[in-house]
Amino acid sequence: MTKLITDLDIPCSQTDRAVALGFFDGVHLGHQALMAALREVAEKNNLLPSVYTFQQAPGSLFQKNFAGLLETASDRYRSLSELGAAEIIAQPLVPEVLECDPQYFMEEIIRKRLRAKALVVGRDYTFGYKAAGTVDDLRAFTERHGIALKVVGDYVWQGQVLSSTLIRQMISRGEVKVANTLMYHDFHHIAKVSKGKQLGRRLDFPTINLKPDPQLVSLAYGVYLSKVNFTREGESLELPAISSVGVRPTVTDSGVELSETYILADSFPLYGDEVRVTYLDFMRPEIKFPSIAAMKEQVMSDIAEARERHDRAQVLKLVTYGRRPVG
Repeated sequence: MTKLITDLDIPCSQTDRAVALGFFDGVHLGHQALMAALREVAEKNNLLPSVYTFQQAPGSLFQKNFAGLLETASDRYRSLSELGAAEIIAQPLVPEVLECDPQYFMEEIIRKRLRAKALVVGRDYTFGYKAAGTVDDLRAFTERHGIALKVVGDYVWQGQVLSSTLIRQMISRGEVKVANTLMYHDFHHIAKVSKGKQLGRRLDFPTINLKPDPQLVSLAYGVYLSKVNFTREGESLELPAISSVGVRPTVTDSGVELSETYILADSFPLYGDEVRVTYLDFMRPEIKFPSIAAMKEQVMSDIAEARERHDRAQVLKLVTYGRRPVG
């Protein structure tokens, strides 16, 4: 089981570590390559595979128009754990950390506190006050102290260097299908089902309504092919669905962002149930309709398309695994 350390003071370890450094938002393919390098160097040198990261995104403090995160902290930690981190040290971004001198970070944190015998970083990793520390500084330091340093090169996707920033841009444009292929987990919202105004129920389309986490990057407003996961009486359920994300301009002018999801199955989560809504593909942008009747007609068309696409995906899955659907 992965140990999570969130205290400001890192407890001194009696175990030598291999440490991956970074924030890892979205744990995309580039991060996964870095974690593979961590597992390799840790196993080769009999070291504890550890990750040193932060609880908050540095960009959220230093970028005026930070778009938001790709996942919650708990999702990020779970991804890193599944990728082999035996220990995750996630420090809060408080002044003591933000104003840390690069030399102090290398000497006191990396060498003394973490007892790092190997480091794994990306090519553009920076650290310390105003990100003054560079990979070149790490290289000189590790050579001086006999610490192994593995610098993982850029992961290039379709001619572009893959980054969390690039994936955030994709999601904000509605390109969630592509973004999902680049991350460890598909983009999703997790929340408890709350009781809304039940307009969907009155229109014969009862929905579960979630307020997206304000810390996460905003999806482009529109209709998405989706799926819903929740637990009922100890059983994990995954149901096909269709979701509408936006401010509902036809029925309200509140400007409050909401995710409304219609499940294409008989089972349904209850009020208070925690659900995960995963967005699979963009279908169409949000529209302000001239009337409720026009909106209902379009919703019926959207649902029919979503059913067809989910059914087609299920058939493809069955064929892929060497099975044929009955009938």
